[in-house]
Amino acid sequence: MRSRICIVLFLVLSACSPSAGGFSGRYEADMAGGKVWVDFQGGNKCKVSLVSPDGKDSISHNCVYTINENRMTITTDEPMGVPMHLVVDGSRLKDDSGLEFTKK
Repeated sequence: MRSRICIVLFLVLSACSPSAGGFSGRYEADMAGGKVWVDFQGGNKCKVSLVSPDGKDSISHNCVYTINENRMTITTDEPMGVPMHLVVDGSRLKDDSGLEFTKK
């Protein structure tokens, strides 16, 4: 009985908490002069894209992400890529500068 309770508790907590593999789809933020897209692809992978205001030009990086409590870190080993540090706030992702990503 105790093991069943532990399994149920684990499943409930897993469903309620964002896990490293729990994000999917596109999150988008508006920036002055364009947009930033984070496309979650499963397996701790995502693609981060900077998109021009007209949507015709973009630059993208293949990335991986980790989550520790409510903090998400997105990293890449591609040239010119820099880590992103985001706070998971419900269905939104926020950075320290006030940039807010919402699911599209």
